[in-house]
Amino acid sequence: MRLHISRQPNLKSATLAAEYYSRSQDFWGVELQRAGIFDRAATNFENALLLNPNNVVAQINLAFNKQHLAGTPVTMDLSQATIDRFGKYATWNEVLDANGPFDEPNFCFVFGTALFADNQYYRQSVSQFERVRELAPDYLPARLMLAQAYLINRLPQRAAAALREPLQDPAKFSLNETNETQINILAAVIDFEENNPTHGTKLINTEITRHPDDNNLLATAAQIFIARGLFTNALTVINQRLKSDPDNPVWLYNRGYVAIQMKDYAAAISALNRVLEIQTNNGNALFNRAIANLDSGRLDAAQTDYLRLQQAVSNAPPIVYGLGEIARLKNETNEAIN
Repeated sequence: MRLHISRQPNLKSATLAAEYYSRSQDFWGVELQRAGIFDRAATNFENALLLNPNNVVAQINLAFNKQHLAGTPVTMDLSQATIDRFGKYATWNEVLDANGPFDEPNFCFVFGTALFADNQYYRQSVSQFERVRELAPDYLPARLMLAQAYLINRLPQRAAAALREPLQDPAKFSLNETNETQINILAAVIDFEENNPTHGTKLINTEITRHPDDNNLLATAAQIFIARGLFTNALTVINQRLKSDPDNPVWLYNRGYVAIQMKDYAAAISALNRVLEIQTNNGNALFNRAIANLDSGRLDAAQTDYLRLQQAVSNAPPIVYGLGEIARLKNETNEAIN
């Protein structure tokens, strides 16, 4: 005032403030919409666009809001929910940070999948999949992802609730051989979580009988059995896979690992030897062979494996521990202490 400087609009600050207010308007619109108050939510989305016409999330939310108020059935078309359509934003987080949250089923599902797969934010993904279930209750992929997220969070009862309708009314969800297998495997994991291994094992074995050549199914079954300590069941699956592909290094490694758990060290060493013939630099196979050699009393062979590992990963605790155990068993006290 003393310098008689006239006031001038600060367009940069005004634009920035408008973007922040637009994001907040979109947020409150989503909160209202999720509470079932769609008419008031529409006003918030419209305000968000008045403040920032480039708020792409508010545009999508408002379009869905209008469709819902008009009674238009929900259509799931994930090809429309891609990050490419947002231009300057390279990631989902950038889109959300600048514009606010989505409340449109396709975008909720794709964003939930990104949280689940890319960032492993399993708890955060649950809210996205639950929202898809509310808006598109017959959309099976959301049920499957929701069940997986709940199982990872050790909530089997909620996982079972997500799958209850598809299991009770499969025609409604257009179940086919592929997604029926997915549901039954998830149901088996729920059984294991709820201490019903007999039924869980039966479900898995039934699916293996139906699809004996499905490599993904066999791999999943083996992982489930190994995680539950059912090594005999896991070995049956592994041997079945190796019948058709006897030199597959992944399945040979699995056989070696399971054999160690079953204390069948000769079988473990034999399988891991073959892995290392095929993949000479497979550090995991070498480490497990070192364990099998050590636990079976083949100290010189174990020492050779550990020293070879040490060349690649010096002073890694599991490696020097193994060397220390070998020295102790050989009564080489100073070397063991070292």
